[in-house]
Amino acid sequence: MKIDIKFNSLQNALNESGATLRFRKILKSNSSLDKILKNFNNEGKLENINNSSPHFAGGLMFFNNIFVIGTSGTGKQNNYLHFTNCESFNIADNNLYLTSSEELFKDSGDLKKPFEPCTECLTNTNWNNYVNADDWAKRLIIRQFNVLHLFDHIFSLQRELISKIHSSNTIEKLPKNFLRTLESVKAKKNWNCEACKIDTSGLKKIFHILAKNENQFSDNADDYYGLCALCLKKANNYVIIFPEEYDYAEKNKK
Repeated sequence: MKIDIKFNSLQNALNESGATLRFRKILKSNSSLDKILKNFNNEGKLENINNSSPHFAGGLMFFNNIFVIGTSGTGKQNNYLHFTNCESFNIADNNLYLTSSEELFKDSGDLKKPFEPCTECLTNTNWNNYVNADDWAKRLIIRQFNVLHLFDHIFSLQRELISKIHSSNTIEKLPKNFLRTLESVKAKKNWNCEACKIDTSGLKKIFHILAKNENQFSDNADDYYGLCALCLKKANNYVIIFPEEYDYAEKNKK
């Protein structure tokens, strides 16, 4: 997806006119999203697969463009939570869950016992710089793994997939450790939208990064646009926005 927005010109025009940035509450129908979620039970577990398998984007696991966590195997092996296409995860014999699953996670996002994240998945994504961490730090990353903190970064990619704003070619080119890119670049941009200047750190799921060159994905923050979901919607009206996101933007607009 190419975005052609002159951020400075937009901001200057707003300043000169004395206008305030207002977001119109025009929601795209979420009927397709609701249809997907109906496949999951009240515990957040996928019940109705209908011969569909999980797919992967940026190295992360999705079911019909919804990010999912998987368990597979029996006994202790079933205690490991998978979120990438790792060798330890058996797609043919799997259970898939939403990040809101009460079976796996506490309300805080911490994992319920005896579950813990798959270390191969942590390595594949380099979550929290796991690959370069010392052994003691790796144990800390495992112990402090929180699915809500993880999902804060992944939600933007999920929204882009559901809204279908990327070509299949762009999705295929996403690096397998794109989660690390999301994590590091968003932090470098201080969670600030470059268009409307909103600080999204209070609702991190609305912050998106999009590569300026779809053939180049790096960890360099200058290679990306940093946009809130509402400004992204101005570039592509297919982007799905939720009411609480409009409310946050209204309260925090500059």
